[in-house]
Amino acid sequence: LAGAPDHGRQVSGPDARWLELGEVPPDLERPAVWLARNDDPRWQALVAGLPPSTADLADAALFAAPARSAARLSRRLLLKALTGAALGVPAAGVAVERAPAGGIRIVAPQSLCASLSARGGWTCVGLSRRAVGVDVEAADPPTPLPLDVLTQEEAAGIAALAAELQPAAFARHWTVKEAAVKAMFHYPFPGNIRELQNLIERAVILATDGEPIEPHHLFAGGEQSGGGVMSLQLQGNSGGTLHSQGVAGV
Repeated sequence: LAGAPDHGRQVSGPDARWLELGEVPPDLERPAVWLARNDDPRWQALVAGLPPSTADLADAALFAAPARSAARLSRRLLLKALTGAALGVPAAGVAVERAPAGGIRIVAPQSLCASLSARGGWTCVGLSRRAVGVDVEAADPPTPLPLDVLTQEEAAGIAALAAELQPAAFARHWTVKEAAVKAMFHYPFPGNIRELQNLIERAVILATDGEPIEPHHLFAGGEQSGGGVMSLQLQGNSGGTLHSQGVAGV
């Protein structure tokens, strides 16, 4: 955990680069992450005059409620503006694609991994040439805490804390998990659904009770698929940020 101006405490992957709106990363080899309030005037300045594409409008239309649709469109335009600035190209030329599973990618003018999350008046944006996932949550999880969604070790660690510290600790764990799942959207599994099922079933067997499933459980035998060795691309980052309003992770 380390200090972050205006955002309280943050923890993330070792090479994630946290930026303020308007800051441009020197490169995208390291994941670039922006965390901002939805009413930040710099946001409106970045997207002012940026026309939404047909794909942008179709994506926003997935929400019927006008307010939610407008917020979704604004986040997508912000992603395009930040991407254009990072690549040194007009934001209008940036194209975003949403995969059926829910992950998003920049498909033009270059292929990049991206991630978006919003909660409690905050929005988090992740952009990288490598897999990246971000998540932001308010530090007000339901009561009682659903500790069954955590590993036994994680749940025991939270249960051992003072009651007033448990909600924030749970939020950090949950945010990290959400960010990690989003990063996995960018992993192109080379096999079919049956191969994936067999891979996961074996990992569950190999992992001892309460032990998190690690890459060595998933790829214990150097599996082959189509002549290529399957491997988990652990080049992304997962982690979280705790600020006065909640938690964000990347």
